[in-house]
Amino acid sequence: MSPTDSDLPVILKRLQFPVLLAFAMTITKSHGQTFDRVGILLPEPVFSHGQLYVAFSRATSKDGLF
Repeated sequence: MSPTDSDLPVILKRLQFPVLLAFAMTITKSHGQTFDRVGILLPEPVFSHGQLYVAFSRATSKDGLF
């Protein structure tokens, strides 16, 4: 089917929007794991200093920390 087919009884429309695959993980579940790229979003203060340390220490380098 192509857009120029005019013998269809209805008008077909579609809407596309870009989707980026992403994963989320809590600080607690990340214990013992390391990642090449880590993004940290802290809309509220962390529970303790240890949580912030764990969040930062999951990245394998400071260049992979966002």
